[in-house]
Amino acid sequence: MTHVSFYQLDGAPIDRVLPKLLEKAYTIGKKSLILSPSLPRIDHLDDALWTYDPEAFLPHGLSTEAKPSEQPILLSTTEFKDVTIPYAFILDGAQLEDVTRYERVFVLFDGNNADLLEGARTLWRSYKEHNHKLDYYTHTADKGWTKTASS
Repeated sequence: MTHVSFYQLDGAPIDRVLPKLLEKAYTIGKKSLILSPSLPRIDHLDDALWTYDPEAFLPHGLSTEAKPSEQPILLSTTEFKDVTIPYAFILDGAQLEDVTRYERVFVLFDGNNADLLEGARTLWRSYKEHNHKLDYYTHTADKGWTKTASS
């Protein structure tokens, strides 16, 4: 059973939220995949991870670069079936072929985008049907993350 956490970003930019989640994964030694169907989003996040905090460092690389399997954080538009990566961060409506390949999956989406919100709801129902552990968080500017549901 995979633990899937949904993060509804209402006004919080993904390039500010994602690095904090990645820091936690990196600190505990978990490799992470950032998956988006949008190459411009991947390129933007690549830049953002280098510059989001002058005091922090998140080693990462693009799947198109040499030795993607050695990257602690891999940004990609496709999954890697031959690489073991325990954490997956899915963005922009990306879909995983097999969620059970991962220990943890993080679904980040803009709650103000009706299509992405409906896509997240569809994923929630599907993952619940398959008995995955689920959490749902909403982001507020003053309180950070609030857990609003679990299953």
